Amino acid sequence: MGEPAKAIPAWEYASDVQVRFVDADGAVRLGPLARYWGESFEFSSPARKFTAFKGQKNFTGDYWAATSRCLVGYESWVERDAAMTLDFDPAVVALASQPFRLVWTDDERDREHTPDYFAISHTELTTGNYLAATQQTFHATVFKQYRALLTAVRREPARHGLDGTFATTTAFVLGLDAGSNWNMLAGFQEWLVVRRGTGHDLTWPILVRHLAPGGWVHPLTQQADTAAVTTLHRLLGDFFDARAQPDGLGRIFRDYQSWLTTQAWYQFETAEPDQIG
Repeated sequence: MGEPAKAIPAWEYASDVQVRFVDADGAVRLGPLARYWGESFEFSSPARKFTAFKGQKNFTGDYWAATSRCLVGYESWVERDAAMTLDFDPAVVALASQPFRLVWTDDERDREHTPDYFAISHTELTTGNYLAATQQTFHATVFKQYRALLTAVRREPARHGLDGTFATTTAFVLGLDAGSNWNMLAGFQEWLVVRRGTGHDLTWPILVRHLAPGGWVHPLTQQADTAAVTTLHRLLGDFFDARAQPDGLGRIFRDYQSWLTTQAWYQFETAEPDQIG
């Protein structure tokens, strides 16, 4: 009998493999697979285009994946069925089509391969909804996933079923916040109030529109709508940066409390001490 196999990290099996992908910010990345092993490939753009032409024998298209909340491409009905199977698998928490290209050398020959699908599986979960699974615990890694998803939405709203307007973008962000048990945007309204210096009685979508170039515009013109969407993504990025700082959320609420105490209409009511006759 031979010696037992030595347990080594999985990525060491592919130490000579390079991976090329487009990240959530639209930047092209190329480097060792071991370096990008923990990359959020589920938010990468497809590594190649899905072509269609007259007389084509295979059927290409897009499938709306509820798991990843975006369109997943396929190059045949077989691939479409595979995507649907992954989407309905309770253990799958993320799904993307052709998110990267692998490049390596085999016997002095250059080779490459683009996987049809990339899926993340968490067998300990009892639901395929990644956002719902974070309702009890909101980890920093999950927060990073939300940031990457919102960046992808900003770049390609159509892939996520949005038309790019402020109304649909706001609805999408509200859905993400609800899926995180209202953790993702905790402190956002308070942070906006301090930034604007007023508006404690307004919701964050209204505050964002007030902070957009040109201020409040109603009803929204096309130009004002575009400006509001751009402002929302910029403010979310700044807010997430503030949240990521040490004691970031605590500092946001302390700043809000300090702002409150400077307002003339704000005062604490102190009960009169009991009088003993």
